[in-house]
Amino acid sequence: MPALPVTILSFSALKNSENIQLNWQTSSEINSHHLILSEVTDGIHFTTAGSSPASGYSSITKNYRFTDKINPAGTIYYRLKMVDNDGNFLYSKIIKIKYR
Repeated sequence: MPALPVTILSFSALKNSENIQLNWQTSSEINSHHLILSEVTDGIHFTTAGSSPASGYSSITKNYRFTDKINPAGTIYYRLKMVDNDGNFLYSKIIKIKYR
């Protein structure tokens, strides 16, 4: 198993009337290239909601934010795919948000 390219401090989702605000913090990034935010609304298949370039190499706290539109499904599950410069990747924990 590859080394974890990103150390996640927090990963959360907050809702408002129109959007879901996703926030995550990293405490270190080693050889990281980008992060892909995936969502699942049908309970089975993850699809890409968005992506963000990673810092590459960092030992300080980095804050990331992504705004997703409300989906009529009512419950969405999110995860981060952390991809390093070599193409290796690992997934974060899965978080869930209900907005109905």
